[in-house]
Amino acid sequence: MEVYLDTNVYLDYFLDREDKLVPWNEFAFSLLRKTRECEFTILVSDVVIRELAKVMAMSDGKVEMELSEVLGCKMVKVSSSRKQREEAAVISAKYKIPAADVLHSLIALEHGVAIVTRDKHFERLRGILSGLEMYNPREV
Repeated sequence: MEVYLDTNVYLDYFLDREDKLVPWNEFAFSLLRKTRECEFTILVSDVVIRELAKVMAMSDGKVEMELSEVLGCKMVKVSSSRKQREEAAVISAKYKIPAADVLHSLIALEHGVAIVTRDKHFERLRGILSGLEMYNPREV
């Protein structure tokens, strides 16, 4: 099974995030462990790498190296296209949804994979982008 992880899942793992009710870090760790055990192949986009680099104050290359260590051979790097970025900007403006979230969704759709996220914006996107398959990290 191939999946696309939203940036928040990686941040839950790298920053060991949890809240009072949900151990998000544990869900992220479990998902990434399943990847290492070859249950999943994870698509990683240039958008995810840039977002992680910004939050974690690292270079894109360092983030890519960290992801490669965590995901091993089950990581497939994909890039957003100019068309996707333009479409994301239009949808973002029309529906008031962050452009990066739209772009993540368009990339997942193009590659025919489900997106794993806990971001509520994606619920709205499922109604806007036909065929968008989405899971919460707890469900995977």
